[in-house]
Amino acid sequence: EGKWNKKGFGKGARGLYGRTLAVLGVGNIGSLVCARALGFGMKVRGYSRHLTQERAAALGITRCASMEEAVTGADAVSIHLPHNDGTHHCVNKELLCKLKDNAYVVNTSRGGVVHEQDMVHMIEQKGLRYAADVYEHEPKATDKEFNDEQMKHASVFGSHHIGASTEQASEAVGAEVLNIIQTFLGSGQILHCVNLEEHSPATHSVNIRHKDEVGVLAEILQTLKAGDINIQEMNNIVFRGAKSASATLSVDKEPTQAVLQKIKQMANVYGIEVTAK
Repeated sequence: EGKWNKKGFGKGARGLYGRTLAVLGVGNIGSLVCARALGFGMKVRGYSRHLTQERAAALGITRCASMEEAVTGADAVSIHLPHNDGTHHCVNKELLCKLKDNAYVVNTSRGGVVHEQDMVHMIEQKGLRYAADVYEHEPKATDKEFNDEQMKHASVFGSHHIGASTEQASEAVGAEVLNIIQTFLGSGQILHCVNLEEHSPATHSVNIRHKDEVGVLAEILQTLKAGDINIQEMNNIVFRGAKSASATLSVDKEPTQAVLQKIKQMANVYGIEVTAK
């Protein structure tokens, strides 16, 4: 409107220095939020199921054992949790009532994590302010209207699920997709895999030094198969000159002496050792 209202807009700005921020979900994004908040001189508390004391210390934040501990008396909370059965409506009036009056709640995680009806209730009861980039009843990408009455409250500040929608972010995603593909094609390694087995069922490691020649590993694997031994992981290193190699196999049971003896007797096998994991 072309108006200069310095006095009006200068009122009520409380500042960030020395304020307490609770970060719920200290993964990749949550950790970066912690770093930025610390840069403004905020005191940061973090909660995540897998957040260790050592990791919290490295980040320079206070580790909390529960979400309730993290938000109690906090000036602001930033939410970075996945939405699942365990987190559905976990940010509710029981949690929100522990914040300071007039606190800020920022949700850039997933709709459904915040109980929106409770959020509006606590806005009216405690003067909270809610900034959301995601919603429980979020429109589809092709929809043109969003008429959620609860989200029309004057103290709700919303954006269109575009928190990561920048040209820089899109270019970074594209570059990383290419990196993932190139790494897989070049080495077979799968970067950023989210469903790898955390604890391999392998019980023993078998190291086999062998001649780097066609069919040698195939014969070894066939012998292990005949012994009903399953290989959980395998790594084969070829030494300079491509004359010899070393294969390390993680297996689900200890090979019998008969199996080991059969492998040792192979002409192109130089040695074999078995160790328990």
